[in-house]
Amino acid sequence: MDPLDQPVPEDRIAIIGMAGRFPGAKNVDQFWRNVRDGVESIVQLTSKDLAAAGVPPEIATDPSYVRARAVLDDVEWFDAAFFGMTPREAEMLDPQHRFFLECAWEALEHAGYNSEAFKGAIGVYAGASGFNTYFLNNLYPNQELRKAMEYPMYIANEKDFLATRTSYKLNLRGPSVTLQTGCSTSLVAVHMACQALLTYQCDIALAGGVAINVPARSGYLYRHGMILSPDGRCRAFDAEAQGTVVGNGAGVVLLRRLEDALDSGDHIEAVIRGSAVNNDGSAKIGFTAPGVEGQAQAIAQALAMAETDPETVTYVEAHGTGTRLGDPIEIAALTRAFRARSQTQRKNWCAITSAKPNIGHLDAAAGIAGLIKAIQALRHRQIPPSLHFRTPNPEIDFSNSPFHVNTELTAWESDDGPRRAGVSSFGIGGTNAHVVLEEAPHAAAAPGGRPWQLLLLSARTRTALDSVSENLVTYLKEHPEISLPDVTFTLQVGRKAFPHRRMLICKDGEEAATLLSTLGDRRVLTQMEEAIDRPVVFMFSGQGTQYVGMAQELYEREPTFRAGVDLCAAMLQPEIGLDLREVLYPPPSREAWAAELLKQTRLAQPALFVIEYALATLWMEWGVKPAAMIGHSLGEYVAACLAGVFPLQDALTIVAKRGQLMQEMPAGGMLSVPLPEAELQPYLGGELSLAAVNGPSSCVVAGPLEALQDLDDRLLAERDVESQRLQTSHAFHSSMMEPIIPQFTAAVRRARRGPPKIPIASNLSGAWLSASEAQSPEYWARHLREPVRFLAGLGEVLADPARALLEVGPGRVLATLARQHPSRGTGRVVLSSIRHPQHRQSDAGFLMETLGQLWLSGIRIDWSGFYTHEPRRRVSLPTYPFERSRFWIDPPPPVSAGPIRAPARPAPAPVGTLQLPTWKRSVLSGSVKPSARPRGGRCCLLYADSHGLGARVEIRLRRDGYEVITVRPGAGFAVDGASAFVVDPASASDHASVFGALRAMNRVPSMILFLWGVAPPVRAPLDASRLEAAQILGFHSLVALAQAVGASGLREEVRLGVVTSNMQKVTETAVLCPEKCTVLGPCRSIPREYPNVSTICIDVDLPEPRTLQEGRLIDQILAEVNLERTESVIAYRNGERWIRTIEPARMDRPEGLPPRIREGGVYVILGGLGLLGSTLAEHFARVARAKLVLTSRTVLPPRETWGTLLASTSPEGEPLRRRLRSILHMEKLGGEVLLLKADVTQPEEMRAAIAEARQRFGRIDGVIHAAGITRTDTIQATTRESADAVLGPKLQGALVLDDALRGFRPDFIILCASREANLGGARLATQSAASMFLDAFAQRPAAVDGPLTIAIDWDPWQFSEGPRVEEREEADSTRSGAFAASLTREDALDALMRILTNPVPQVIVARREEQAAPRQAPGSIAPPSKEVESDSIPRSVHPRPDLGTAYVAPRDPLERAIAETWEKLFGIDRIGVHDDFFALGGDSLLAVQVISRLRGVVNMDLPGHSLLNARTVAALAELIAQSDSPSSTSVSRRRPARTLPGSLVLIKPGTERPLFLMHPVGGHVYFYHDMAMCLDPAQPVYGLQAQGMDGKEPPLARIEEMAARYLEAVKQIQPEGPYLLGGASFGGIVAFEMAHQLISGGQRVALLTMMDTPSPAAVFPQHHLDSTERLAYLISGDAGLNAITEDVRHLSADEQLLNILRGKKGVSRMFPNLALPELASFRKIVTANLQAALSYVPRSYPGQILFFQARERDALSVANPSHGWIDLALGGLVLHDVPGNHITMNLPPNVPVLAEHLRRALASSQAQE
Repeated sequence: MDPLDQPVPEDRIAIIGMAGRFPGAKNVDQFWRNVRDGVESIVQLTSKDLAAAGVPPEIATDPSYVRARAVLDDVEWFDAAFFGMTPREAEMLDPQHRFFLECAWEALEHAGYNSEAFKGAIGVYAGASGFNTYFLNNLYPNQELRKAMEYPMYIANEKDFLATRTSYKLNLRGPSVTLQTGCSTSLVAVHMACQALLTYQCDIALAGGVAINVPARSGYLYRHGMILSPDGRCRAFDAEAQGTVVGNGAGVVLLRRLEDALDSGDHIEAVIRGSAVNNDGSAKIGFTAPGVEGQAQAIAQALAMAETDPETVTYVEAHGTGTRLGDPIEIAALTRAFRARSQTQRKNWCAITSAKPNIGHLDAAAGIAGLIKAIQALRHRQIPPSLHFRTPNPEIDFSNSPFHVNTELTAWESDDGPRRAGVSSFGIGGTNAHVVLEEAPHAAAAPGGRPWQLLLLSARTRTALDSVSENLVTYLKEHPEISLPDVTFTLQVGRKAFPHRRMLICKDGEEAATLLSTLGDRRVLTQMEEAIDRPVVFMFSGQGTQYVGMAQELYEREPTFRAGVDLCAAMLQPEIGLDLREVLYPPPSREAWAAELLKQTRLAQPALFVIEYALATLWMEWGVKPAAMIGHSLGEYVAACLAGVFPLQDALTIVAKRGQLMQEMPAGGMLSVPLPEAELQPYLGGELSLAAVNGPSSCVVAGPLEALQDLDDRLLAERDVESQRLQTSHAFHSSMMEPIIPQFTAAVRRARRGPPKIPIASNLSGAWLSASEAQSPEYWARHLREPVRFLAGLGEVLADPARALLEVGPGRVLATLARQHPSRGTGRVVLSSIRHPQHRQSDAGFLMETLGQLWLSGIRIDWSGFYTHEPRRRVSLPTYPFERSRFWIDPPPPVSAGPIRAPARPAPAPVGTLQLPTWKRSVLSGSVKPSARPRGGRCCLLYADSHGLGARVEIRLRRDGYEVITVRPGAGFAVDGASAFVVDPASASDHASVFGALRAMNRVPSMILFLWGVAPPVRAPLDASRLEAAQILGFHSLVALAQAVGASGLREEVRLGVVTSNMQKVTETAVLCPEKCTVLGPCRSIPREYPNVSTICIDVDLPEPRTLQEGRLIDQILAEVNLERTESVIAYRNGERWIRTIEPARMDRPEGLPPRIREGGVYVILGGLGLLGSTLAEHFARVARAKLVLTSRTVLPPRETWGTLLASTSPEGEPLRRRLRSILHMEKLGGEVLLLKADVTQPEEMRAAIAEARQRFGRIDGVIHAAGITRTDTIQATTRESADAVLGPKLQGALVLDDALRGFRPDFIILCASREANLGGARLATQSAASMFLDAFAQRPAAVDGPLTIAIDWDPWQFSEGPRVEEREEADSTRSGAFAASLTREDALDALMRILTNPVPQVIVARREEQAAPRQAPGSIAPPSKEVESDSIPRSVHPRPDLGTAYVAPRDPLERAIAETWEKLFGIDRIGVHDDFFALGGDSLLAVQVISRLRGVVNMDLPGHSLLNARTVAALAELIAQSDSPSSTSVSRRRPARTLPGSLVLIKPGTERPLFLMHPVGGHVYFYHDMAMCLDPAQPVYGLQAQGMDGKEPPLARIEEMAARYLEAVKQIQPEGPYLLGGASFGGIVAFEMAHQLISGGQRVALLTMMDTPSPAAVFPQHHLDSTERLAYLISGDAGLNAITEDVRHLSADEQLLNILRGKKGVSRMFPNLALPELASFRKIVTANLQAALSYVPRSYPGQILFFQARERDALSVANPSHGWIDLALGGLVLHDVPGNHITMNLPPNVPVLAEHLRRALASSQAQE
């Protein structure tokens, strides 16, 4: 027997995953390559490194200072959003915690495990370096930050939270232990994890460690006799060894019991046979010294636990620090342990190495680094070299030991057993650990798998999804031998499903790699969708869809489907007289015979039932279970069977009888008629019957053939309606079926019947099938005779917009009807299960694609069910590509800082400085049904295009009830019929005439649709005439339209939708129309200048006219325009919605010049004498001694006069003097300057200038277009001339420049645009238009194929002087108006060098927030409090995340004050007024901090629940403005709105019946926020908070009084029942009494829920009500916070409580600042609440109680609280045990369990109404 195939001992542990980041290695594979190849990753540091790290010069120059470190790169970078952290939270978090989090995630993925899907307990055992240098060096010296964020900073940096933070963020439920044993920490963690697994404390365990010291690039002072090396090199076991080197790193392994790992098909890296841990005690020379005895005992014990003969261990990864004392002791200990257990005196059989010469000493991560190295050696069967070993340490007797130092890469041979290795790690203080490893056992190969594989990928962002795809492609190409079924299995079960999803079906790895590389095949689908419990509706088709061979491949390959068919066929055989499978799946020779039989009703109906039933069982096995069902005629029987109305045998009997009886009837026919039912009925007469209503204009008529022919002829003659004869043998659902009704009724009566357990939409009524109907034989008889009202039934099904529709049966008839239904909505998921008979594709492939599309739409799949009959193995695949950004708080500069030295290698650009515009797929937030009432009115002004899209939009609008007025371009104003006008596009007076005519007609448009930018794309290069024409129909006409709105006095709200085509570069495209982009300028500025007008710009690609795709596009356009709030710039491509976002860019800068800047190069700068142009020119002169060609529209005086001019001091001559000084400075820097007069808008002048430049210098290496004019006019004041003055240099200038350079290929062309203009705003329409054009011009295909063209959107530059009025003609053309400084020259020029190193078509250079000018708040609300003034948190530097809402800047001082408060606390730049507090990452803890700070800012006492009622800046400002505070009413600019009663708090909005939750003791309701967020999106949740929270009123004293008062508030929201009530703890008692009072008043209570509510009799004695221990528990949820020491007993009770909470750092969601006044108020309300509970006597309750009981009990909570309510709940008590204690059951990570049960109960109560 192969030694690797031996039986599995129970005490072995499998290593199934690993991850790490080490010096010189970003992952464990790169780490292996480095140690295998003998790479030393210890870096020699330069003086610049040390200066950048802040090392004082006197230390850096000290001869004892060693300039070496094992550097771990990018310690500042982290994917905060991935782990749900705000930027502020991330930048305060200890980088050790960050690295460990990422490694833990990677280790799980490396093993193929999704922690959220794993059903067992996952433990964490880990430790970090106990010396948190990031906190000490960077955070603690920031006094203002420390003062403002002391508690969050503590939580983020306490080493004890390493494991628990990992468990929290990854939702791990096993033991979570942070440990610290010095250098041996991580290997001790592995040992403890093994013990936890062997004692079944957990099922999988993460174990490892991390050590990161900052600054990362600093050395150390050498001290003789200490552990560190004097020369920065580690020489383990060598005679010259003098110590080690400091290093940073992190490593994690994932462990599982070997038996479980083998059973689960895990990929096993290696096996831990045994391990041991001990301590030296005092048997050594000193605390820090190693001990031979202790080490030897630990090693011997590990060998004993492993039951391993030392002679079978042929490699040891030693601790090996390279010290004179430590190395000899370690070898002596190893020798003693090995000799003690070996049977012989063999020598030198065991190789020994150490990783420390490669990567230095990683402190707490040293042991895990050695373990991972040994694992890799076992995997690759090679022993790597130990570096720098020349001569053995004379104190080590290797020749007489079992060991030899392995100095070169050696093949690891094996004799007659598995390879084994030992790993040691010893900590200062004497804790020793040793692990014995063995290579992984052989794993049985998994079977071949399904023919078609479903490959699923997902990521948190689209860019990460693309990286996931690219990484997998690389992996598949590098591992062609890998089993694709195992790959797809691992991706399905071992990866979390993120919102951005991609799926494909394929047959092999090569095909998968090809498809993922191109993404062009229709089999590759990409979508953004959250994982939700989207309800699925099964649709079962009726007769007529059957065909021979339907689902045959499924029958052959899917055991569950085959079993279903076989079972049904056996049951049916006595009823139909044959084996149905012979008809369904005949041999080829009998297919024609089978097809004829299958046309017979007696066989067709049973055959359809069987296929649909078997298919439904397959879907349900895969986790796709119906929330509701609908069938068409026969299909309703399948639904009834699955819902439990009929048992399977009875259902088959009924169906067989039905088919038999129908076939016995006289022949008849059926006719499909495209008319509504009401219009068709008069034509039917006595012989014909309405058989089905399938759509608004789709009916089926049944009856005798002659009567049907007459009807067909008559409809064609009278109505020009063409009908279609259906291929049926009988007139189903007609009067011709009446003779069989008695027999069929009797057959149904004989069957067993029950109520439906799953909702079914009835064919008879179109409503939900009731229990009485389902069990009535008469219902099923009528069902046979009366029409199928499928249209109405679908309407019921489609009422829930979240429902996905799945056709379970052959073909796509029902899916087509659903897609055509008027209530389908946008984005509805409608799918089919079995191919149409005419589609020659694989049944299995078709079903896999449908399954993938269900997953794409967010539906959870049960992969264990999917693989029930197919065992598979997990494989190691590429892990998640984290999208890291720099989250770092730099240390404050020294008090007496000297000159700042540049770093050795330029750092990445500061976060937020360089940004890239990108497009992301999005979904429309909210939908507008086609039948919805037009927004705000019924008149639309339609500027119709000539392409025809507008004409079809007009038809749609009129159908929706709009009055449409069309406007078309022409020579001048004219009336063109009753509702059409012609205007000169650029004439404001013509547009005003339209509004005048509308006023005369008493019409006011609520919507303006501007489609003049819609036209088929032109492939010819852009020329001047096309550019001018586009401006007339685009920019100038929009400006004229806005001016007409202003001149007409229109004050009603208007929605302006601007639609263009092919304007934006969203995806790769061959055609782009940059000339249209100028409309974005007015679009962004109009809402700022005309408050009653809101705008949206929608760019589309044009589908073929009059197609379904065009119809869908029109739906999307109108839905966007009809929404109250959406993004302002949208694009649609191939039906998919895209929004424009900004992403931070990391662009490295090389040492020296970027490759695109040449020393002595020739650079043409248009506008070279302006401030921007001359600054760039000086830079090129400085860095490259460039030859500079500067163009300008003005001519400078002769050079001989410059001296005189420069000597002048006249103010009016200063602009000229600045230009002259600049030119002279360029020349002084080494540049050669050629001045040319040239107007950038004149082709001849530009061609001449380029020619002269070439003649002078011989070539052109680069061109910068910096020419332009700055004007900031309002739209109303803009003239054609003023606009052209701004647009000309940019638009015509770019075109002229492109023409002048034709035939040349410079290294780059830079177009200078304005970021500030692009953001939009008042007075910026023209500037923005010009800038947007340049951005688009650089993106056009010609720019991509020609010379590199880059548009740079600059923030305003900081110049030493702002341009005077006379200079603005060629001033900084990136400025939009104000000349306040933002970008320093240094930052801007550094950005330029980075951009030219990493060129992309468009880059944004944004100001660094810490350099931004302070925001001005005219008319300040109130002076800030002293607390706020001292709370100087460092300014935000992190970009705004992708929130799905457009950024809208604060519009007044109040909104600005709120937004800036949020920005500080979140650490996020540019928080908009519509951004949701909780979507930004806020929680209840941060909410209270925000409210606390805002109280000082707005000088009013904001309620604590304000952020639950008002979650956005705008809503919170509205709330403040409506208060009675003088400080807010003075800035209020809003109309009064309805306000909630003071006790009622809206926790979560929604559209369903609200859930009301009563406060627990203490009165707060923030407590419920996390639970509410876990419920369905449509479920609203209100909280009832206690009276007295504001301190103005006393708390209520009786439960009955509270209930009555709270019901008054509830009824303002919901006047009538049924009601949904609940409460946690004390809140459950109040809810109980409210339910009583409602029922006594004749109302119905649909749900009463209690969360760990004790009965009043179980509440503690009165003298314990407000004990300090109890209050500490209620605030923190920690029953251990009860230690009142003698030194605080003299304090007041509240001071004692404050001392406990601060000392223990108890987490409070109510009092993050732990202030005494708030604690005193809290104590008062707690006492009142508990006294009220004690005096309450509950009565019997007639209904049911839903009770949640916490699993964790403690001394401060009642044991078995549910017992006190069981006898009182006459309708029964439904009990759920949920994780957590009395408090924490309601908080993450426990609350999702409770919320899921509650969600189901809510859904059930809603369904029963």
